[in-house]
Amino acid sequence: MASEIKVDTISEKTSAGGVTIDGLLIKDGGISGDVSLIGTTPTFTIGDAGAEDASLVFDGNAQDYYVGLDDSSDSLVLGLGSALGTTPAITINSSQVATFAQAPVFPDGSIAVADLDIDGATDVGAAIVDADLFIMDDGAGGTNRKVTASRIKTYAGTSLANDSNNRVVTADGSGGLNGEANCTFDGSDFGVTGNIIGSSHVQGGTATDAAIFRFTGDTDCGMGRAGEADSIAFYWGGETRIRLLDNKGLSIQEASPETTGIGALTINQGANDAKIISLKSSDVAHGITSVAQTDTYGVVQKFVGSEGGINILGLSDGGMGMTLSSLIAGTASSTKATGQTGMLQLVCKLADGTGTQSAASDANMVVIMNDSLVRFIFDAEGSFHADVESTTYDTYDDAQLVRAFDLSHGKGTIDSKFDKFISYNHEKLAELKLVGREEDGTPNHFVNVTGMQKLHNGAIWQQYEKHERLLEAVYDLAKEAVGEDKANAILDKHEVKRLQ
Repeated sequence: MASEIKVDTISEKTSAGGVTIDGLLIKDGGISGDVSLIGTTPTFTIGDAGAEDASLVFDGNAQDYYVGLDDSSDSLVLGLGSALGTTPAITINSSQVATFAQAPVFPDGSIAVADLDIDGATDVGAAIVDADLFIMDDGAGGTNRKVTASRIKTYAGTSLANDSNNRVVTADGSGGLNGEANCTFDGSDFGVTGNIIGSSHVQGGTATDAAIFRFTGDTDCGMGRAGEADSIAFYWGGETRIRLLDNKGLSIQEASPETTGIGALTINQGANDAKIISLKSSDVAHGITSVAQTDTYGVVQKFVGSEGGINILGLSDGGMGMTLSSLIAGTASSTKATGQTGMLQLVCKLADGTGTQSAASDANMVVIMNDSLVRFIFDAEGSFHADVESTTYDTYDDAQLVRAFDLSHGKGTIDSKFDKFISYNHEKLAELKLVGREEDGTPNHFVNVTGMQKLHNGAIWQQYEKHERLLEAVYDLAKEAVGEDKANAILDKHEVKRLQ
């Protein structure tokens, strides 16, 4: 049975060697021996709830340590030394937050990943650089090591196939990465060799951009916007060449086309005097290669290099090079007056400052040429001029030829008792080229107007000669009948002048 000692006060003075209780020596305020707290719920209390610090000091040979209550901060402190609060190592506050004065050292593998609070960390606030550090499990053996971002970048590159500068990286379908040789990006230019297929939008640039999409090996050639909203432009040679502009149509080599609405076409050839439009067909082979390529059937060109004007040329390996046609759905005017319109109109005007005015008197308005030789001219007064051939009909009775034409068509012709004396017919008119012929040679009524004019002139002169000869015959008869003086008096009375 264990011994039991109950005392109210033990005074060391009762024994110079101290007091020994069950092997525990109490002497000079100290206790020598091992002390155990036993029982169901053993408790050792330091302090009496007073407003003072309480501590337990470990008195070592080289270093002292303490554990105590810092009453001023209500914190439990473990530190170096014997004075509470000096050189603390660990401080636990009333919210159970432990603060370490120095970085704690944990045995390798002793902290689980689940115990790391990454979400609560402050973001780096900058791009990752090569010197930034990451944590890795070295060889998956449980030993953690630091690794720089540059090593991660190098490792990622070892799994990239077809690596080369500026290549775009894609997945290879088996967990790897592949550098696409036909797809590159250098930080500003995105290049694709091959087709872009899909229904998604390809966007880029601003309203003032030059070429947004350029061709590999020819960076000054591509397409983009034309410097304004709702526009498309094509570029080559470092310049904008073709523009599709909202409400201005298609513009070639012109930055400020006429505002003529959707569907308009503006072409500016600069100082170039060559053909501005050439129309071609593989069916055509006219062979006139000194003028245009053999398969070109139509050309539009500046007429005079430094002045302007337009020259429209049709080329054909057949018998017709150009047709100017007019087709209307309304009613053509039949009034013959200066203010009327026609199904096909040729209009000539003269400049008047920034406006227009009528052509000057005698101005040539329309000219028809045979190659370089003018044959017909229509002037501002409505006169028609023709450079006619030298053919005359003096060997024929011109009046009879004129009557033969009237009799050939019979339209509105009144019979005359002298018609039986007409010795010419429709065939003779065709032979003299006063009328045309059908393809089978049959004479028709297509009149040679200038030929008829010459025929009329001849007929008038022949009638004049006959009149003069008749006058001379009558005069000679009068002289024989009444004498020369009375014959002259008769001429004077009737104001008849003889040619003398």
